[in-house]
Amino acid sequence: MNFVIGLVYKWFGRDMLERLFDSWLGDVRQAVMDDLAWLALESAVYQKELPGRPALEELRQDHAREFFAMEYQTSRQEWMARNQLVYSMQAARWKNVLGKPDRLVTPWDKGLYRALCCGDVSGEELEQALADQDLDDIDPDAVVSMYMPKRRMERIGAALLRI
Repeated sequence: MNFVIGLVYKWFGRDMLERLFDSWLGDVRQAVMDDLAWLALESAVYQKELPGRPALEELRQDHAREFFAMEYQTSRQEWMARNQLVYSMQAARWKNVLGKPDRLVTPWDKGLYRALCCGDVSGEELEQALADQDLDDIDPDAVVSMYMPKRRMERIGAALLRI
């Protein structure tokens, strides 16, 4: 993650990151938005750096394998505390990196996943896309742990798909 943070600073700069993350600072959905933003940022810097750093592909695959290896060490309490939306997007990302199907079922989940794979975009484009979201459309009660799979998809999707 430190490497990704460094690349994000290189390509987008500190000011953009501060503006971006400050835009939902203190919001009840802050943790969800932070995690989803990092997925979008990781995707963007990966696309920008890959041509000049072919070893990134292997590093990314190592991270994906580590992500799934950690599942076997996760306690029930940790699983319950995880945000299911964020986890499903992370799992889909790292499965795809390993060449496996993402197992996303609903069109909404698939659409959000595609939106988080933003590709090679400028800092301004990425910042604007994330800033254009209406955070009031995201119901924090609708984003729950895997043990309570109740989500009002249309409300969450309307806000997050604008990434």
